[in-house]
Amino acid sequence: VARYGKDSSVVTKRKGQKVYDIQTYKGYSTEELAIKVDNEFRTRPFDGVSIDTIGVGAGVFDKLKHMGVKGLIEANVAMKAGDEKVYQNKRSEMYFNLKAFVARGGKLPDDAELKEELLAITYFYNKMSGKIQLIAKDDLKEELGRSPDKSVSVALHFFRDIRPRANVYGGQAIQVQQG
Repeated sequence: VARYGKDSSVVTKRKGQKVYDIQTYKGYSTEELAIKVDNEFRTRPFDGVSIDTIGVGAGVFDKLKHMGVKGLIEANVAMKAGDEKVYQNKRSEMYFNLKAFVARGGKLPDDAELKEELLAITYFYNKMSGKIQLIAKDDLKEELGRSPDKSVSVALHFFRDIRPRANVYGGQAIQVQQG
């Protein structure tokens, strides 16, 4: 979680072919953010809750797990990709999954910062592995002058496939990104 720094914690939601409701939080502790996410979850059930667990985001994940939130997904974008033959890591794969979502007609929020972040992302073929790899997040932060928190939250919807749970309203997902 961005906690008390310049970066933001971002919560986005998705239902079917539409990502919506970008909420940005600054200056929240891991516990405060976990409570916000839990409140969102309690007011309308979700099929999956992906939490960016690199760094202090693990504290949000652990708190939500302790609170009994179901459908938690520990999203570490440095993990191996599901398609290891094509992508250098999970981060590269989830952004390409997002690209495919949009190509199939998926809708994203009309948000200027999100648009700027997504347009700034570039990729290359790793010389050693020949796999697709995205520009480093730190390089992206330098180019944008800020952390790409909104695009990471949106891309987390495609960290892994989320299937509707039985007897749960909505088929929705919620993602939490730490700056």
